Amino acid sequence: MNIAAEKRLSAEELMEPYRLQIERALKYTRGTHIWGDLVKGVRAAEMHFWPAEKSFLITEIMVFPQKRSLHVFLAGGDLDEIMEMRPSVEDFARRLECDFVTLAGRLGWKKVLSDNGYEASWTYMAKDVSSGKRRTKS
Repeated sequence: MNIAAEKRLSAEELMEPYRLQIERALKYTRGTHIWGDLVKGVRAAEMHFWPAEKSFLITEIMVFPQKRSLHVFLAGGDLDEIMEMRPSVEDFARRLECDFVTLAGRLGWKKVLSDNGYEASWTYMAKDVSSGKRRTKS
């Protein structure tokens, strides 16, 4: 046994140094996810955590009847560093046989990403109709 071998980190151990950034970014999701949901998703390999020195991405595969997309669900940190991750994300999408990469984000992403071949495909809008009620899992 090689005692010098690097310890394999759990999803939570890997993500913990980014927790503050992740929780700040979660404020823009309208409450669809909390920290524990992301840890569970990464642990189950339903989501992919992309750590960088000062930034992170969380991606997931979206499967539609005719297409597959690698969706950037959450991002935070340094914009330049995030943009440096783009080629790796796109390569990962190709290896997973995805047809495209998508993301939903604030309008500022449109300018940055349009310079890199991305186009606005649709507008994502939301209206809260829950009257403040929170769904519980059954």
